[in-house]
Amino acid sequence: MKLKENNCNFKLSLLGETFTKNSEIFEKAKLIFAEEIINFGFVSSKNEYFSILQSSHVVVSTAKHEFFGVSMMEATYYGCFPLAPNGLVYPEIYPKESLYSDIDDLYKKLQRFCVNPSMAIELRNNLNIDFSKYSLEQSLPEFYDILNE
Repeated sequence: MKLKENNCNFKLSLLGETFTKNSEIFEKAKLIFAEEIINFGFVSSKNEYFSILQSSHVVVSTAKHEFFGVSMMEATYYGCFPLAPNGLVYPEIYPKESLYSDIDDLYKKLQRFCVNPSMAIELRNNLNIDFSKYSLEQSLPEFYDILNE
């Protein structure tokens, strides 16, 4: 909201299913960000979902509860620069430059990307995240070992 109030130029994709309990905030966002939204809601095709991620620059999590953050990992894998709270599981996965301390810190980081979108691409290209350790090929044998103990 603060980005819009300060006339920052950005486009927005709000992806995912909405549920009855949470739909009010998403419906409000849909109205407020009507000019900025290019994708909204559930995408039934994985290929379309991945295509949207590949065309995006930044992925943001405002989670207050998270076990792993699959959507964040997918978006990062497909080329988005991740911005996540400095807490939960995120510091174990993402480098410090991807973490924000509070809503003002998040705003400042997003504002810089609005002014210079290529900065997000450059930062993402320089991220050093080993995605292979989260792959099925890597983790499945480890799970089998744990279950067989």
